[in-house]
Parts: sequence; C-alpha cells; structure tokens
Amino acid sequence: MKKHKKPDQSQYVTQGEKIKDKVLIREFKWTPKQQQFIDLALNKDTKIIFVSGPAGSSKTLLATYIGLTLINRKNISDIIYLRTAVESADSKLGYLPGEIDAKMSVYATPLYDKLEELLNKNDIQNLTKESRLTMLVPNYIRGMNWTAKLAIIDECIAGHHFIVTDTGKVSLRSLEENFRLGKPLPQIKTFNEKLKIFEYKPIKKVWSKGVKKIITVKTGNRKIDCTPNHLFLTSHGWKRADSLLAGDILIANDENAHQTLNSMNEDQKQIFLGSFLGDGSISNHGINRNRLRVIHGMQQNEYCEWKAEMMNSPTIGIEKNGYSQKPAIKFSTKCFALDDFVFSDRKKSCPDWVIDNLDLRGIAIWYMDDGSTGKGKNAAHIFTCSFDERSQKKFVNKFKSFGIDCRYERHKEKYFMLTFNAENTRKLLDNIYPYFHRQMSYKSNKMMIKGYDWNNNFLKYNQIVCDGFVDENKSLEVFDMEVEDNHNFIIACSTRGEHGNNSGMVVHNCQNITQKEIITIITRIGKFSKCILLADPEQSDLFNGKAGGFVKIRDAFNDEEAKKQGIYTFEFTADDIMRSELVKFIVKRLEQPKPS
Repeated sequence: MKKHKKPDQSQYVTQGEKIKDKVLIREFKWTPKQQQFIDLALNKDTKIIFVSGPAGSSKTLLATYIGLTLINRKNISDIIYLRTAVESADSKLGYLPGEIDAKMSVYATPLYDKLEELLNKNDIQNLTKESRLTMLVPNYIRGMNWTAKLAIIDECIAGHHFIVTDTGKVSLRSLEENFRLGKPLPQIKTFNEKLKIFEYKPIKKVWSKGVKKIITVKTGNRKIDCTPNHLFLTSHGWKRADSLLAGDILIANDENAHQTLNSMNEDQKQIFLGSFLGDGSISNHGINRNRLRVIHGMQQNEYCEWKAEMMNSPTIGIEKNGYSQKPAIKFSTKCFALDDFVFSDRKKSCPDWVIDNLDLRGIAIWYMDDGSTGKGKNAAHIFTCSFDERSQKKFVNKFKSFGIDCRYERHKEKYFMLTFNAENTRKLLDNIYPYFHRQMSYKSNKMMIKGYDWNNNFLKYNQIVCDGFVDENKSLEVFDMEVEDNHNFIIACSTRGEHGNNSGMVVHNCQNITQKEIITIITRIGKFSKCILLADPEQSDLFNGKAGGFVKIRDAFNDEEAKKQGIYTFEFTADDIMRSELVKFIVKRLEQPKPS
C-alpha cells in the first residue's frame, strides 16, 4: 500500500529564486585538510566557520568553491562577499566618489579572481547578470537578514617597496627585520587625508606577507614594484595598481623632483581657467600635463606680474610683441595636472568642464583680461573672439546661473562678444569687483577698495601622472606595515638616488575586520545561510590601536557548545599552500625562527 507523504508544516521562509542552469566548476587536487574543510563547509548543520591560515593556502578559493557548489545544489540562491574597505571602519565610503558598486569594485577583485579560476567567462557573466554575486562592506549591512545565502568575509593584501621615513628612504624588508629583532625604528612619513598634510608617525607593526605576484607601476622615470591590488591614492580616491591607467593622477610628496607637478589651490585654479578664457593659452605636454602661457601689454604689467606671482612663475619682458610690435610682458607656468581635462592647442570650443568649474573669481580674471565698460560705464562687454557660437551659448547660461543676464552678438560682423545691459552690468561688477587687481580697476565704475585676499601657496601635496602598469609575470616577497593614526605611507622608488629620500607616492596598507564588524555580520545569518570568515590572524593593521576582531571572536566560539550550534574553527598551514612548491618553501622558511 502506497504511503502518503506528510505535508510540509515547516515555517515558510522567503528566499531568492534558485539557479536554473548549473555552472561548470573546475576541480582541483585538494590537500587532505582542504578536502576536510570542504566536507565541513558543505555539511547542512554547519553555519559559521572561522578559517585561518597563511597566504597562499587557498582560503578565498575554497570559500568561493563552497559557494558555487551550494548554488549548484540549490542550497543557497547567491553569494555575499564582504570585505572591510579601507575607508569603512574609521570613516565612511561616502567620502569616495561614485555609487556604492563603484566604490566596492576595488575590494571585490579577489572574488572575481577566484571565480575566473573556477568558472568560464559565460558562467561568471550569467551569475553577475542574475545578481547572484553581491559585494558589501560591514557598515552597510545593519538591518539585513540573509536567508539561503553564503556570506564570505575576506581580508586585504598589500604590496612592498622602499618607504619614506624621518631618516630617509628605507626598504620594508629592513624595517620588518628590525621590527622582529626589537631594534629602534624610524618614524614613517604618512598623509593625513582629512587635513591634507604630511606628518611623521610611529610604526606599530611590520610583517612579511610571503611571495606574491607583482606588477610594475610606471610614472615617468619611476618604476614601482607592488602587488596588483596595492592601493594608490589618486585625485579620484584610492585605486588598485592593476586598475591604474595612463593619465591617472597620483597624490605624492615629491617636492623638487623631475616630472612632479605642483597641486594648485582653488584660487590658482580660477586664475588658470579665467586666463584660458581671456588672454592666456594652454599648451599640452603629455597626458594631463598642461602649461599656462599669458601675455599682457605693458599698461597691464603689474596685473601680469601679480598673475605670475600667484602661479609662482617669473615674468619676461618683450620689446616688440605681435602685430602691433608694442612692448609686452609674459610668463609661462610649470606643468599642472587637471585630471582628464584636455585643452586644444587653439581655442575654438570651450570645454564644458572649464565652464562647470568656473566661479566668480575666474570670471573676474576673464573680465580683467577681455572685458570693458562703455563710455557711460553702464554697459559691459566681454570679447569672446576665440570661441565658437556653441561656446557663446554656454557662456550665456553660465552667467544666468549667477543671476546675471547677457547675450552674445557679432562684433563688426566677425567676432563674438558678450554684452550686458545697465542693470546686469551693475550685477556683474558687484559680483566680481572684490576680486579685481588694483591696476585693472579702470575697467569698472567703482572706487578701488581692499578686496579679496588671494592665496598663491600650492597645496601641501604634489601630483604625478601615471603612465600605467606592466605585468611581467614576476613574483617577489612582499611586506605590509601598520602606521599609527594614518592608514598609509609614502612609497619611494629605489632607483632615484638621494632625490627620492623624502618623496614618493601615497599608498594604503590594509585593514583587518574589527570585532564590532564581525558581530554585525554573523548576526545577519538567517535560515539556510552559511558564513565563512577568512583571515591570517598574524596580521592586524587597524586604526588608532584597534585590535583585530577575528581572533577574539573565533576564540569566543571555539568550544563544543558552539559546535552544537554549527559554529566551527578551521586552520590551514603552509602544507596546504597550492600556489607552487616555491611559495610553500618560502613561507615555511619565513615561519622558522631566526637563529640567535
């Protein structure tokens, strides 16, 4: 007699739709301990595993393999990859430009690296298209409840090189050895991102991260070896070494060095932009390397000298200038970097970014260069001969954004100019006159008063234009370092001699997950979900003396009672390193104590 199946009376759990077409997972020759871990992780009663082990023991690869296997078995619907972002624990990702997906893309790369080892390209694209791969940071998961998901929590990796100290440049290898031997250490030059200044801070820890694949970042005459995921500080925030493109602007402390660019303050930028619209010209000297050239007649000599002083450039007298052959004065600045902004050698169409970034200071410079008022001082004009009609329309809209109306018209049926009626002339001059130079006050109907205090000091940091990176398939032993308060240090090129002793580019060291973040994560685990936490417990590099949370939370749950709840700890050793026998040898050798 056929038995009737009992109806499912369990509580209904809302969860994501399971996969329809399985992905094809590549198999590896796992070590006995790795196979033991796989069996434990796939067990339905296992909920949380704290996994520790040295670099190269395939922790992230194994966790990704577990997730894909569970998706294929329809035990879970998707994978959540969590990683503490460098901005996450002590500030917020909101400080970085872009949406959260863009901000997290730097930190999600290890997951995609492992996916590429395990799957073909089409399967990865399908998983991404179906939103089965989610990247998050702990600060963004409060209030979430995960059902039928695998949460993978991963650590950061950093690179190596010579760094800047108060005693000159020193290799991380030397610092690591001195740290282990208990010898005195120099203070490290580091960048305070909030104050935008450089300062020296004590070293808290230096350690070897074993042998890693490295790439070479090129910036002019500099070559820097680092891991592909080493973070460099750019004008658009932190960026991985293997994501750097030719033209990216790196933040640096590299004063007086060849091919290093000064960083303009906001006043200097407005003089740059206003002069471009007025009597100046921009010449290009490579990707994102631009120089301002300005020529004024001798009746404007003090004004030109003031501009040159603002840009820290010398002036030169000209006996016979241009068509009129009259005396003039000129200056040319050093090169400046302006992100992706491109100037043409000849003015024609004004770039949108120039207009977007122009404020009343820049308009004042533009007006002093090319503006005038009529005899009655009640109608202003700005001659815009160099630009096309499309640019004239953009100029009109720019002035409207300040509540000033104007129109463009042909001057002598040939050249363009902007004209302002009496009311809008008054509005224009009221807005820009505080920024006038005293020699140019004749261009308005106002008495000269003490106006705006312009600042001619460059910013405290420099800029270096990146030429991209080269991957020569090399591997080297790499190091990381924790510095007090600030979470970065200055990486110097080893080939620049004495000139590089106090200069280099700002790079980030990594950050492990905190106790608070781990508690936030493991308390999100709902029905049918699992959580795998990966770490090398020997490494802790948190801000302001914070302790890494992995060891403390792991040890709190390392007992039989926790196992009954599905919480386990698992540890890999150097014997489980799969990358190569060479890497295994190096890691084991580095683990051996130094002979006394």
